[in-house]
Amino acid sequence: MNKAFKFGISLWLIMFCFFFTVSAHTISPKNVSLEYETAVYTGKAICPAVSVKALSEGRDYFVTYTNNVSVGRAVVMVDDVNDSCPTVYKYFDILPRNISNAEIKLSYSKTVYSGKKKKPSATVTYNGAELKEGKDYTVSYGKNTKVGKAYATVKGKGNFFGEAKKIFYITPQKVKKLKTKKRTSGTVTLSWSKVNGAAEYRIYRYSKGKWKLVGKSEENTFKVSKLSSDKEYKFKVRAVCKLKDKNLYGEHSKVLKVRTKLSENDKVYVSPKGAKYHRKNCYYVRNNKQKVTYSFAKSRGCTACSRCFG
Repeated sequence: MNKAFKFGISLWLIMFCFFFTVSAHTISPKNVSLEYETAVYTGKAICPAVSVKALSEGRDYFVTYTNNVSVGRAVVMVDDVNDSCPTVYKYFDILPRNISNAEIKLSYSKTVYSGKKKKPSATVTYNGAELKEGKDYTVSYGKNTKVGKAYATVKGKGNFFGEAKKIFYITPQKVKKLKTKKRTSGTVTLSWSKVNGAAEYRIYRYSKGKWKLVGKSEENTFKVSKLSSDKEYKFKVRAVCKLKDKNLYGEHSKVLKVRTKLSENDKVYVSPKGAKYHRKNCYYVRNNKQKVTYSFAKSRGCTACSRCFG
């Protein structure tokens, strides 16, 4: 064996021993550090950067992460590229995230009172992923029976902590049984069934192509005044629940048509021998009629024509 070959072998052995010694002594727990030792859950893999004193990742060592998605203790494994020293284990903690950081949507924000508990379903998403009820959160409800403001409370679980409240509203029912209680030549008194949870009722009249508010009532009756005699009017009513920050409105009732009564001086038509009073275009007095006041027709003992005033 010549001297040059022996020298090369010796040099290779020296270098091998040197690098093995460096690796064995440098990739040790005390020389390995993490970018951070705690992180908050994101729903995705968390990988803090790893530093090894005097060495470079990829050239001298490689890193593997496990258990680094969900809340708990994550593991970082640092291995020599030559597999010349034991694996170094480092750890960091993944902490739960506040559920208030998630996006929470209810299946409805408003519903009508029924006397039963209202429970809109919740859809909770974070970082684009939909969370699972029972695993990531639970839902409870409060004040969800009566008319007014109700709550859905989403409470974090597993990878989430804390709670978030979502508001929804229970509105009054539709006003029913709207009818005429009394009418005169200038007024109409309306009545309707009471609505659970209503603080007041709002009464509307159709006029000039629009519905206009004509009054408010805390009772289930209302008198509309200053109306013209012998004229048809349209009315509707809805219930209102008053909260500190807003009003909740029920659906409008069906439209009620009411004709005011004749006034003493309104004109009607009678036939010379007839016992009824009529409107101008009534079939029964088309050929033989006399225009008189309503008071005069009554003084003669005439009664209303069922076809005209039915």
